[in-house]
Amino acid sequence: EAGPRVLVRAEGSALQSSLLFHSPQAEDDPRGVSAKSLRNGLEHLWETKAIAHEGGLLGLGYGRAPVERSQVRQDTLQYDSVFTFFVLSEHGVVGGVALLLLALVPLVLVLGGAAPRFDLGHAVGALAASSLSLEGLVHAAMNLGVLPFTGRNFPLLSVNSPSDLVRWGVLLALAAQAVVWRSTGVDRFDALGISVVTPMEP
Repeated sequence: EAGPRVLVRAEGSALQSSLLFHSPQAEDDPRGVSAKSLRNGLEHLWETKAIAHEGGLLGLGYGRAPVERSQVRQDTLQYDSVFTFFVLSEHGVVGGVALLLLALVPLVLVLGGAAPRFDLGHAVGALAASSLSLEGLVHAAMNLGVLPFTGRNFPLLSVNSPSDLVRWGVLLALAAQAVVWRSTGVDRFDALGISVVTPMEP
């Protein structure tokens, strides 16, 4: 639920004090959010920061982070908290930075190929590629407490979400098609005998 997460992000410790006077089940918070939901949000936020800190610079190693001990539902962690629970905890800051840089690769390739002439096809490709990079950055920011949790997953890393794979596959294929069509006039990028990211000679 986005409501409790936004309140947890906005009010922090002040919210913890007010919860002492609220029933854990009733919808008695003056903002229309149950105390139980707020407690769950605080727990999720605390665990996210704690496990990221535990990973340190190089992480605890693949499969060694105590993810299964979390009080938060595992399916929620696998969607909302991939960056901290499964990347920073296991691979550390180095792994987290490497993943964010990897999400920038499609955008760098599109912009690099557009160096001689930036046209409509490159604009479409850059838009699709930048959406991948930005969604990854937003997910990381939510996990680190910079932004409130809003149920955004890291692109291509969400478990049990075939729609995520299809969406990004279609967008990236569209980006490649648009760049090649505008640059070469060829109808399909797989019909080229050259690299789709190598700038054409003027």
